[in-house]
Amino acid sequence: MKNWLRVYKYTEVERTTYDRYECTAEHQIYPYIGNKPVGDITSADIKKLLTKHMNAGYAFTTSKKRVS
Repeated sequence: MKNWLRVYKYTEVERTTYDRYECTAEHQIYPYIGNKPVGDITSADIKKLLTKHMNAGYAFTTSKKRVS
């Protein structure tokens, strides 16, 4: 995912947006999904991540923003 961010997003979005994406990935996605290539992430991985965020007290909409 780090490579995907650098290759596909770095030149496509504003620097502050990229920084936010990178921070979100570092703190809220990588700890749950690990080093999987983007193409190997399954819907079960996403569901597990959403469930963990919601169980931590975040609203569904907030949790969804973190994984999209």
